[in-house]
Amino acid sequence: MTIVVNTPNGSIGRPLTARLLDAGESVTVISRHPHKVADLVARGARLVEGSIADRAVMSRALEGASQLFWLTPPAVERPDFRRWAAEIAEQAARLGQKLGVQRAVVLSSIAAQLEHGAGTVTALWPVEQVFRRELDDVLAVRAGFFMDNYLLDLGSLRSESRLYGALPVDLALPRVATDDIALRVCVALRDRGWSGHHIRGVHGPEDLTSTEVAARLSTVLARPVEYVQLSLAQAREALLAIGMAPAAADLYTESMGAWVTGRATIAEARDAFSTTPTRIETWAREQLLPRL
Repeated sequence: MTIVVNTPNGSIGRPLTARLLDAGESVTVISRHPHKVADLVARGARLVEGSIADRAVMSRALEGASQLFWLTPPAVERPDFRRWAAEIAEQAARLGQKLGVQRAVVLSSIAAQLEHGAGTVTALWPVEQVFRRELDDVLAVRAGFFMDNYLLDLGSLRSESRLYGALPVDLALPRVATDDIALRVCVALRDRGWSGHHIRGVHGPEDLTSTEVAARLSTVLARPVEYVQLSLAQAREALLAIGMAPAAADLYTESMGAWVTGRATIAEARDAFSTTPTRIETWAREQLLPRL
């Protein structure tokens, strides 16, 4: 009963792989950079070297596998990101069906029900669909806003004690630690009792506005932190200023715009599965504060 993890170097794939190995599961990882997963291989993971976009690589990885964890890589600098994301997902799903993979857990996002006009999130709807079309048992995990994204604000936190963003100051959204997402995915992969097609949220412990996030960070950092709302145009310029490719900046701006205009909504109810334990203060003490 081998589980394939397609992104073992990321902030979700790495802790997921470690948890699966801790639990004694047979795990195959796919990586273009073997040295980055050498520790996981030393612990017993099987490595298939290469790109997940390569059909031959995916065939080797999925041969004999029972389950697949699929995370769409954030290759948002590609002008064709949405088409590319759907194509590599479809290839993996079809190969999985052909090679006898029984189930897939697919990382998705809140608001992934939007088929158009939501930037990076829009890419995830067709990814969910191709796996549901090819495999009988699929769980789409729609995660909230990653707490880890606040690591991108290290510069402004250091110099100004400010967070900048385009989200409205009064918009409360689920904030979740990536390690908690890995925990929920691990539980789903190890639970042999479910079947069929499902969508579940992973929302962190509570919904917070950006102003509330700033207040919580103020407590942890022991100094006032302010959230400053930008226009969408200002947010795009800020992304370009930190070196983001124009195609990526356009996608992220479109994603934020869907929340600003109210088009984006959270379709998944908060429940015991979606409510994860790590609070923003705990995450900030463990992940943000040591980097400041």
